[in-house]
Amino acid sequence: MNMKKWVLDIKLGSDPGRVKPVNEDRGYFQQDFDSQGNNIAICAVADGMGGLEAGERASEITTQYLYRWWEERVKVLISEFNDLHNPFYDQKSNVTMELNENNRQPLLQSTPLEKVAQELDQVFTQINNALILEGRQMGKRIGTTLSVLFLYGQDYVIKHIGDSRIYRVTGQAELLTEDHSWVANQVKMGRLTAEEAKHHPSRHVLTQCLGVNDNISPFLGHGTLHGDELILLCSDGFYTMVEEIQWLKYLKQFRTKAHDLQTTLDQLVALANQNGGHDNITIILVKGINDNKGKMSYIGKMIEWFKK
Repeated sequence: MNMKKWVLDIKLGSDPGRVKPVNEDRGYFQQDFDSQGNNIAICAVADGMGGLEAGERASEITTQYLYRWWEERVKVLISEFNDLHNPFYDQKSNVTMELNENNRQPLLQSTPLEKVAQELDQVFTQINNALILEGRQMGKRIGTTLSVLFLYGQDYVIKHIGDSRIYRVTGQAELLTEDHSWVANQVKMGRLTAEEAKHHPSRHVLTQCLGVNDNISPFLGHGTLHGDELILLCSDGFYTMVEEIQWLKYLKQFRTKAHDLQTTLDQLVALANQNGGHDNITIILVKGINDNKGKMSYIGKMIEWFKK
C-alpha cells in the first residue's frame, strides 16, 4: 500500500433546493491520523426517501450509525493492523490472533481497507435493519441511499447502495459507483440509451436502497487517489440538475486557477439551484495534498522525546 503522508482537504455542502420544503439529504465526513501520521477519513452521502419527516429521519439514522462506527471501531482497526505489521511486534506471543472470517487466514495477510470493507458491510446491514424497524414504528416505509468513501493514506474503498454517486475527477469524470436504479439496468441491457434514461418517467425507481428489503447487496469499489485528482460525492439532486460537462468546467477552474475548494463547492450548489433545484442537493469534494512536513511519525516523535 502506498502510504505517503497526505493531508486531505474535504468540503461539504447541502441545500434543500428550490422545491422541497425540507432537506432529506445528509452529508457526513470525519478525518484523523493514525499513530504513524497516515491520514484516515470517511465521507458519505445519504439521500433519504419516504416523504416529510420520514426521509429526513432515514438519512439522519444512517449518519448516526456511521458516526458511531467511526468513533468506536475505526481507530481500533487501524491500530490492530499497524501492530501486526510493526517490526518490533512479537507475533509468536499473539497466540489468539484473530482470523479473517472469509478465508480463515491471519489478518496479517489482509489490509486495513479489506477489514474496513468487511465492517462497512455489517454497518450497512445494521442501518438497513434499523430503518426497516423505524418504518414499522412510523407506519410507513422509509429508506435512503448511501455512498461511502473511506480513505487510508492515498488508498480508498467504496461501499454504495442506491443512486447517489461518487466520481473521480482528473481532466475527465470517472463514475466510481453503479446506480441501483431501474433505468440503469435498462441502459445496461441496451433497452434504453443514457440520454433516454435521464428523462424517463421511471428514472427515480430504485432497485436497491437501505430500509426496504431484508437482503441488500452493496457495491464495492477501491482505488488510489493521486495528487492531481479530486473525488466528488453527490446526491441525485446535483447530477440530475447539472450536466457533467457543466460541473467539470468548474472543477477544472479549481485545478487551474487556484480557487479554494469551498468556493468551488458553493458554486456547484448554486449552479444546481440555478438550473431548477428540483431536489435536495448534497456534495462533498475531496482533494489530497502532499505534505512533506505532515504529521510527525510515531518513530519521529519518539526520537524527539529522547532528545529532550
